[in-house]
Amino acid sequence: MKILKNTKEFVELQEKVKVKFTEAEAKFNDYHSKKGYSELNTVFYYYKDYYYYFGYKTDPNNDKQNRSLFFYEVKINSNTGEIEAIDGQASPQ
Repeated sequence: MKILKNTKEFVELQEKVKVKFTEAEAKFNDYHSKKGYSELNTVFYYYKDYYYYFGYKTDPNNDKQNRSLFFYEVKINSNTGEIEAIDGQASPQ
């Protein structure tokens, strides 16, 4: 089950995991910056099966149809903090 941020389930989850969302988000932002993607807007998608899923969206001004595309970039383990690169297009939230 996907758990979205700012829900009751997400708040309860934060009391149980070793790696809190703020720590995972900081790790992701550092990873994202080091990869040279700083001009892309970052997105937290959801939490699922012990992982936080993060990615980015493109700037609609750079698209001929004026649309943003959403992509997964990493998932971060909520027990170990390990970052695993993933790739693929995501659905907008």
